[in-house]
Amino acid sequence: MKNSTRDSINFSALSRRLLGVLADFALAYVSYYSLLSFPVYASKNASLTSYLYKVLELQNKAEGQVYAEGLSSLIFVFGLYLAIRFYGSLVLGVSFSQWLLGLRAVGNSTWKRIGAGARVVLELFLGPLLIGEILLLFNRPSLKESLSHTRLSSTDGKFSLYAGLIWVPCLILFSTTSPLFKGLSLMQEIVVNPVRENLNLKDQGSFDGFTNYKSNRFKFRAFNSLGDDRFMLLPNFEIVKEGSNKKIKPYLWLYDHKTQKDAYIKIEERFSLLSLLENAKLGNPLFKKQYPILFDTLGQKREQFLKRKYEKAFENKKILSEEVSLEIQDLIYKSLRLGSGSLIAHVFREGPFIRGFTEVRNKIIEKSFKGAVPEIDFGKIGNQNFLRFKQLFEEKVFLDKRMVETYIPIETNNSLTLRFYWGEDLKSALSRKNFRESFLHSIDWYFDYFNIFDFPISSEEVNSLTVLDYFTKTILNKEQRDKLEDAIFRIYFKSGRRALQKNDEVLVEILYANLNRLYLVSNYINESKRNYYSNKFLVHLRDLRQSLKSRDFNYFGIIKK
Repeated sequence: MKNSTRDSINFSALSRRLLGVLADFALAYVSYYSLLSFPVYASKNASLTSYLYKVLELQNKAEGQVYAEGLSSLIFVFGLYLAIRFYGSLVLGVSFSQWLLGLRAVGNSTWKRIGAGARVVLELFLGPLLIGEILLLFNRPSLKESLSHTRLSSTDGKFSLYAGLIWVPCLILFSTTSPLFKGLSLMQEIVVNPVRENLNLKDQGSFDGFTNYKSNRFKFRAFNSLGDDRFMLLPNFEIVKEGSNKKIKPYLWLYDHKTQKDAYIKIEERFSLLSLLENAKLGNPLFKKQYPILFDTLGQKREQFLKRKYEKAFENKKILSEEVSLEIQDLIYKSLRLGSGSLIAHVFREGPFIRGFTEVRNKIIEKSFKGAVPEIDFGKIGNQNFLRFKQLFEEKVFLDKRMVETYIPIETNNSLTLRFYWGEDLKSALSRKNFRESFLHSIDWYFDYFNIFDFPISSEEVNSLTVLDYFTKTILNKEQRDKLEDAIFRIYFKSGRRALQKNDEVLVEILYANLNRLYLVSNYINESKRNYYSNKFLVHLRDLRQSLKSRDFNYFGIIKK
């Protein structure tokens, strides 16, 4: 009977140490994600991840990134675990969790603290697992105690019993929510609206005035009248400095003749959606069961999901299957919905492993414009499902605009951020709604392809989107360049004439600014590729610009009444 009691006591000492390890690791895990909210720690974590990514050298880059992030997290958590134990031991002789569980340091008050620090240092080599602790079962000091000349004893009492039953399980359970503390995600109140079906496309009536709008840059084709000629799309360009080089970035300038409001449409970033979703596997052993088709897709070679040169035989078929697209939408929706208010419901529905969901949530929110909490919804636009961010800013974020909409396609690996910059007033809201209904929902998207549309055969087929695609590329032959130059003059002459006839001063100013930018970019291109654009074309641009500025009705063939 005596031996049985001794074995029970020794096993109790061993189990307390095991619970102490689990509790301290859980505390380190919570601390790790809390510290990531601070730039200095986030930067160090990113640097370590980048280093490990290079060391791993995996063929699958997305998988290598996930492994590097996981290993980096493990290293930081283990370091914090040792720090928690070390500093706790310097004060108490044991870590705080060990103290709660009834473990006490025995011996000289000074050495039991210094020696405890040495005992923690030994864990660097012996590991946090109970290597050498098995000796406790034979009523002998553990290996770490022997090497550090320290001793630990166990105290019995209700306090340590309750600590074991309450503190440790609660801390471990709480640690599963710690990914929400990364970037203070828990504090962000994000409105995520339910997934919607395709919005109704506004009735287009007859096909009079319809034009084929096609763009290789924006990856779409639309047979449309731009709201019965209510809207106008103009190519525009910004010259940005990237390091020591300058780069020309095209974007669209949208104008509503009815409300006299304008907007800007830009592609800000292109990225691999599957690489982003790789993060969903982090810390979630249930992922394969929750999303079996997506799990298999992520395990395949990423090359087969990259953009491919378009051929008519493809018929704009999407590379990702409908089944995996549904799982992607479900994963993104549940990830974005995750927060303090929905945490308990999420855990009951999906399990306690929330890190993967949180990582996806944070990565996707990073795609929104920084500085305002977005309102989020889902919907089908044309032939593609999109995630949409809507944000209203107190200050202007691009030129004179404060309202930002960001669209992200989620049925393709070859995703992007398509950003609209609008005014915040009622007229701009009406323009936004009408443009979405009359134009956007008629679009066929080609995100999985490149070189989709050839340069038009006829000059009359060249429109503003053709100009956007080809104006800065310097790949056109002389005949194609002549067609492009003729079309640009035709587009702006017609638009300028309309602006003066309607006495639309807003449009006149827009066209003047736009022509000025075209003229500057043309000269910039001619500097790098001599005489790419003809002198005749440059003179036409200059004359158009000057005639708009001076309101020269005669130049545009307008007879004033």
